[in-house]
Formats: sequence, C-alpha cells, structure tokens
Amino acid sequence: MPIWDAQRNPMQAWWDGSGWALSNGERSVRVSIHATAPGSDTFAVPGYFRSVTSGNELEGELRYSIDKETGEASYVGAFARQKNGLLGPYFFETGDAFTAKRQVIRLSEGTIENVVGSTLLIGQEPPQLVSTALPAGVYQFGIRAVNLAGDSALQLAELRVDTAGAQPQPYRSRSLSFVTLQPAGWLVKETVGTVTFTPDDLSAVKAQVGVIPLERLGSVGRRPLEQILPALLDVLSTDEQVSNVQPGRSSATTLAGHPARRLDYTYLRADSGPISGSLVAFIDPAREQLFVSISEAPTGTLAEEQAALDLVRDNLKLLPEMFLNRAYSNRTMGFSLSYNDYWQVIEQPAGGDVFFYTPTGDAALRVQERLGKRQPTPQDNDAQLFIYTEDWLRQQPGLKITRPTDVRLSGLPGRQLTYSFQDEEGKVFEGSVIAVSTRDGRVYILNSELDTSSSERDLLQSDLQTMLNSFTVVAPDASPVPLPGEDWLIYENRELHFAVAYQGIFEVTEDLGDPEFRMVRFSYQDLVGIEIGVVPLAPDVLPSSGTADRLVRERIKLLRAAHPDMQTGTMADMELGGIPARGISYGWYDEAIATPGTGGEIEGSILAAPTPYGFAYIVNIYLPTMLTGDAPVDANVVPYLLGTFTPLLEGLQPVGQSEAMGRLVRFYLNARLGVRMAVPRAWRLLEEGARIVWVGTDEIGRPMPAYQLELALLGQEAPLSPEEMDAILGQSIEKALEMEESALRPLRDIGEPTDARLAGLQGRGTSFLAVHGGNELIQARYVILQNEQGALYLVDTWIPVSLPQAQKEAMMRVLDSLELGGE
Repeated sequence: MPIWDAQRNPMQAWWDGSGWALSNGERSVRVSIHATAPGSDTFAVPGYFRSVTSGNELEGELRYSIDKETGEASYVGAFARQKNGLLGPYFFETGDAFTAKRQVIRLSEGTIENVVGSTLLIGQEPPQLVSTALPAGVYQFGIRAVNLAGDSALQLAELRVDTAGAQPQPYRSRSLSFVTLQPAGWLVKETVGTVTFTPDDLSAVKAQVGVIPLERLGSVGRRPLEQILPALLDVLSTDEQVSNVQPGRSSATTLAGHPARRLDYTYLRADSGPISGSLVAFIDPAREQLFVSISEAPTGTLAEEQAALDLVRDNLKLLPEMFLNRAYSNRTMGFSLSYNDYWQVIEQPAGGDVFFYTPTGDAALRVQERLGKRQPTPQDNDAQLFIYTEDWLRQQPGLKITRPTDVRLSGLPGRQLTYSFQDEEGKVFEGSVIAVSTRDGRVYILNSELDTSSSERDLLQSDLQTMLNSFTVVAPDASPVPLPGEDWLIYENRELHFAVAYQGIFEVTEDLGDPEFRMVRFSYQDLVGIEIGVVPLAPDVLPSSGTADRLVRERIKLLRAAHPDMQTGTMADMELGGIPARGISYGWYDEAIATPGTGGEIEGSILAAPTPYGFAYIVNIYLPTMLTGDAPVDANVVPYLLGTFTPLLEGLQPVGQSEAMGRLVRFYLNARLGVRMAVPRAWRLLEEGARIVWVGTDEIGRPMPAYQLELALLGQEAPLSPEEMDAILGQSIEKALEMEESALRPLRDIGEPTDARLAGLQGRGTSFLAVHGGNELIQARYVILQNEQGALYLVDTWIPVSLPQAQKEAMMRVLDSLELGGE
C-alpha cells in the first residue's frame, strides 16, 4: 500500500513562522496541536490535568475551534481520559494545572515521540490558544503522510526564521538580583536559585544563570574556584540522560564585571546527541554565594546559537542588595535566610520556631520545623498545611483560605495556601503558609503575614518575598535512611529501589550484570557478608508468601550446590523494611576458617520480600558462628544494617495481579468476644484481653499505624438509653485520647453523638478530624453498640485523609462483614 502518491495527489503548505501557545493572561507555554478528525476545524491540545483539590493527574486534552481564515481560536471544552479509555468532560477548578504534551518528530526514524512540556496554572477562565512568534533559527517544515497501516513518510524543507527586526528585551530577576538581555522570542523559566533562557521548552539550547549559597556546597564551597567548577560539572554526570562528560579548557575571564573562571565541556545527551557548553562563575564574598552562568547547545548548531547565548552572558549585571544585609543561620533547625537589618528575630529553637518581625508589627515571618514522614508526598505537605491552619489560624475572625498550590522552596517541592482576615480593629491581614518536606523527614512551615494598611506595604511585601526566596535548607536531598552511628555511611541505589546504612569498614561491591539477579554486597574481608539483591517478577506472579517461599528455596538450592553439607532450618515469617517476607536459616562447616577455640561453622539466612511492583528483594547474610576477638565487627552489625533498610518506591506503579492480591481476605473468628469478620490478608492483628486491633497496611504490606480498626468488649449491661450510651462513648473517647496523647490529637471539637448502625446493631457514634503522630491527618470515628444479650461493644476506626480510595473502601468492606455477639 503506497503511503502517498505525490503526482496524483499534489499538496502544498505554507508557514508564516509562528507557533501555538496557551495563555492564562499572565504566562504562556508553547504547545502542540492536532485536528480531532481529518478536515475538522476543531483542534486538540494534548496534555495532563492536575486537580488542585485531590492532586490527581489525568491525561486529556483541551479543544479549540480555529477559524482557518483569521487563525483565531475559540475554546470548546476540556476532556480527560476515563477508566474505560474514552474521553469525557473535565470541569476546571481555579488553581488546577495543565501540563502540555509536546510532539517531537525524530527525523532519522520518522517517528513521533510525546514529550512532557511546560505547565500552566488555570484561573477562573479557560486558557486561551494564541498564535505566537518563534525565535530566529533554522526549522524543518513539511508534510508527514500516514497510511491506514500506520506507515509514514516525510517531505521536509529547511526554512530560516529571521527576526532581525525584533529587539532583545531587558530581563530582571528580583530573586537572584541581576539584570540581562533576553533574546527575542526566547522563553524564560525562573525557579529557586536558577533562571533559564531557551528558544523552546524542548530545546537543548540554553543560557542559565544560577546562584548557589556557599553553605549548600559544604566542603566544596571552601575550595578555590578552579576546583569548584569541576565539582559542579560532576553534578551533570548524575543525570540519567547524560553520559561521557568531558571537561575542556579552563581559563580566566570576567562575568558581570567580576573576575571569574571559565570551564568548557562537552557531553552526550540521550535525546539530543553531542552537546558543547561553557560554565563561568565567580565567588561573591559579600553575599556568600557562587554566581554561575551556563551556556550550551548541540555541538552542530553551537556556532549559530552563540550570539544569542553570549547576549545573555555578556549583559549580566548584579543589582545592589540595599536592604537585605543580614544573614541568619540556624544549625539546630537546619536552615538559613537573608533578612533586612530593621527586622527583629525571636528564636525558640528548642520548640522548632523562629519569628522574624518588624518593630511596628505590620509584617512577620514564622519558620517552624516539624517532624514529618520520610520520603514525603504532596499529600503529606497538604496535611501539614491543614494542621498548621487548624492550630494557628482557624480562630481568626472572617478567615478566608485558598486551596493549596504547588511551590518550590530551597529546591524542594512544596505546597502553599494564602489567606486573609480582619482583626478586631478592622485591619485586614494577608498571608501565606508554605510547607516543604525533606526526604529524611523534616517539615518546614513558613508563615508570612502582612498588615495591608501599612504605609510600607510594598517594601515589606518585597522583603517577605526575598526572605522566602533566600530560604535555604541544609542538606535538602538528605537520605531517608536513619544512621545508627557516626562511623556509618549511606548507600542508595535508585535502580534497585533501596537504600541502607553500613559501617565504613565494609567493602561495597555492585554486581549488576545479570538482569535476573542484580545484587550489592556489603562485606568485611571473608568473614561477614550481607547481600541485598533484586529479582524480577512476572506480571502474573502474586507478591505472596508462596512466591517468597519459592524464591528462598531457589537461593538455597544454589547455595547447596556449592556446600553439599549445608543444613537448613524451617521457613518462617520475617520482615524487611516493614515489608512482609519469608526466610530460612542455614549453616555449614568451613575448615578454611577453623582456628583453635573458634570452630569453623558458617551460619546465615536468606529472606525474600516480594513487592507489587514487578520485583522482589532478596537478602543473604553469612558470617562465622564465632568471630575472633580482634575483629572490628560483631554479629550485631547485621540487625543494625538491615534495620536501616529503606525501600525507594517513589513513582512506581503496581503491576499485574497486585490489585487481586490486595483483595485477598481471611476470615477471623473470636468466639470469646463474639466477633466474626473478613479482613485483608495483609493486615496485622493485635489481641489483648477484650480488645482487638487490626492495623491496615500499604500497597507493599507495611503496617500503617494511622490506619486501623479497634474492637473492644466493654462488658454486659442492661439495655441502655441513648443518653447512657453517649456518656459511655464520651468516657471511652476521653480514655482513648489519654492513652494515645502522644499519637492522637483532635483538631476540632468532638461533635455530639448521633444514631449509628453497624453489624446489624443500633448504637451511637461520633466522628472527628484528628492528627496522628504529629504528621498524619485522619478521620476518626467511635461507635458504641449493644446487642440483645446486653454485650456492649466499642468500635473505632482511623482512616488517613490522604489514603487512596481503594484502601478506604477496604475498611468499609471490613465493617460490612462485621458480626458481633454470635455464638
């Protein structure tokens, strides 16, 4: 089947050198469009919607009708991909985000690749689709034909877009305190500490200006500038898309009027090929920071792009920081920032609080450090915002709060809300609360507030923004692995999805050549070995105990082939980083290590922990039964090391039969308490006298203390009135809060009890919002029930607000299966 017969079907196309962009009135992002059907006037902008309310992301598209004569676009609607795979209407909320999906044609293969583009926040009105001028350069323009079999052909012409009449625009960065010129038609993206100029979101051409506090560089920041630049280049090598980074010539130069050093370099980028660039930097001792300029482009087009790149670098000028002349650093709380010398500071580091305020009290910034979760999610930051608001702002009269939006602070993703209220004197205050979390479990809350009637409102607002922009967290990328001691180091392997701490005397060896078993060995000489590996699981394999048993037996078989006299124990339940596992111990005699008084026995164990993500962790431990007295390690090193094992599962999605595994249940019967129920097989059980507690688990089987169901038999009573039930219910809740005072704290007043029905019984119940463990927002419900025989039961449930809907439904199914008072 021919792809296209150009003689029988001649075609011509014209292009005016413009492209398409979405605009919210304040910012625009470039997009790709395609007709919804051949010959249609309706065009789709593909991308991803993110709900400001739930944080969920959905694939979809925006549709516009384009007048082919005038080129004007009219909004038609938004559509998101439904569970059935079809597109359905999507209704915006103010603050939702849309991330464009750009189409890239690989000329060498003639294939189309979808690439994530820039993100646009949506206001009260839908974004507009507008025609926009493109920057000067050489473009490939033409026609791509695709037949019904999916075969395609390209016919392209090389065109040059000339914007000689367009003038570069001045650009000023308030946060980084510099000015320069922006090439005509180029885009600018400013993040914390970095401003990037580029012809397009997807272009490999960029001029980047950055400011790095010397404190963030640690010991590297104390080296001479000639040694700092190669260290910055090493960071480039950590990018998975980058390889073969080669430093080039190093020379003296100037930047923004300051003596500086330049380092040329080249590297290979997976999606762009060879890249050539240069890095120029100088140390600003007054501001205690490194000022950096980076220019780079594909090697083949560097000569054409050099003028635009030089335009940004050669016109850089620093702005004087006239007001922000003090640097504040708090080692206890792990942060620093710059502030105006007329601001005052009150420290309460023991309570994790620092207050910055003006003497007149018309502006303030509070920085609070809290204990959060390791490896936090955006939902965890939302919970911290809600908890802070309930604790400190809810009592303000006429409080108005916006929904949280994304923000970045000190290079960390966070969430931000704004608010306003009017005090008793009629003054209107406006403020914001930002929550950012580090991987090692630190949460920083920054609450800025301003009296809108202040005569210095603009100045103070600028001060607050600059203080926020200068906020710097010590070690923002700190590992989530806990350190048992000072002589311990941290090993992380994102590819194998785990991190662990180990003693510095251990040798670390990676064996990643076999895709069926990739492994890392931590060893001391030939005495102690701890091997942690990953094996793939087929999509149809359940992450069950049976799978774990099979994996353990396979490893034991390999060991036995090398040690025929090996003895093994009995398969037993174990855990690895909270993940349910199965394991077995083994041992053999090794004459080579036998010495008088110590013997030559080797003992060890193998355990397997399957996950729903298509792989299982395998751990093998071996060491002599008796270690010599002069050995710097002992058997205790093993539980210490494995106790730090941390799964790294961010961004992974369950595969295959994981959903079916999550629905497996077991039937529970406690005849003494008269309880029957069906619970998920992975849930953990605690039985204590007349009390039963089921602790729910996450998707890999780790217990979640804030997700639980508790049943307690309170005794036998004569039939109780609703008032008597309410009194007992109140006493039970009060007692529970006293027992859990360090773990459970109501955020609002507990409401009056209402009628409730559960397990076929009538009773009374109440619900309230609470904080568990200081960082988990939960919905708590307590119900008291009495059966015909007079048995009185208390049933309470804790359900995290951020829990996925499937797990919330699992709790509902458990409650539906509950039977109380049977024989």
